[in-house]
Amino acid sequence: MGKEKILNEFSKSTLEIFKEAKEIALEHGGKMSPYHLMAAFLSEENNLLRHFIPIRKIGSALRSEKMIGKKRVSNTIIITENIQSILKRAVKIKQKNKNKKVTPPELFLALAEDKKISELLKSFNINLNKFNAEMTKIGFDEQKYNKIKRLNLLDKYIERNIPGQCKARKKVMSVLRMVKLGLDIKPERPDGVFLFLGPVGTGKYSMAKAIAKYFSDGKFNLLNFDMDLYQDAWDFDKFLDILSHNIRSINGDKSEEGVIVFNKIDLTHPSIVNFMVDALGKGRFPGTD
Repeated sequence: MGKEKILNEFSKSTLEIFKEAKEIALEHGGKMSPYHLMAAFLSEENNLLRHFIPIRKIGSALRSEKMIGKKRVSNTIIITENIQSILKRAVKIKQKNKNKKVTPPELFLALAEDKKISELLKSFNINLNKFNAEMTKIGFDEQKYNKIKRLNLLDKYIERNIPGQCKARKKVMSVLRMVKLGLDIKPERPDGVFLFLGPVGTGKYSMAKAIAKYFSDGKFNLLNFDMDLYQDAWDFDKFLDILSHNIRSINGDKSEEGVIVFNKIDLTHPSIVNFMVDALGKGRFPGTD
């Protein structure tokens, strides 16, 4: 099987990694090595791999001339037999998993079997069983894999930008990961219903915005309702009309996801709160179909 035919077996995300490896190889003489492919993984997939391997330490090791090579720009790329063996191994793993295309995790496992990379990983006492087990959970499905990548980006963003909320972050991420892995026992309900409490400045709204940014395919589908505008019983119909209109506006495509924030819910009339509790339990708001 020739190189081009092998690459036809690769998914778009996996080809991006290979493309990055080619760029790295061209900057260091043009002869692609497993180290170049590993460096590409650290560049393209670091938000997933950081949960399984010490990417900074490995990145530092790879930057040495002994591994990645001297800085010597070339216009010609040479795909060695070693690299072709890794690509073929990835295709075999794909076939074993009964996937249509080679996913990034499958290519990574094929790369990890290379003698040089295996020795590199062992030097850092890395056991790939955890990575393999995590990928097995999602069946090496690229769609789920990409969702988990976004969740890892969300986790990293919250950790950096919403300080002091470690426990809240872990709780939220635990629920979202369970849902995206298909382990939700009541899939008809919302993917997550969270009650954030605390004074101004603790990150409640920032957390919701972050979820909308990374959880909604980058479309930032976020609706914000100021619930202190509905303090009387006769405000119920007005609230429901506005809610229905806004949800329908982002729900033309049933596959789209979004986040709804009910701000200052403690100031809302009790009848509206009771309605919301019931609607969230059923997984739908009347009039939003």
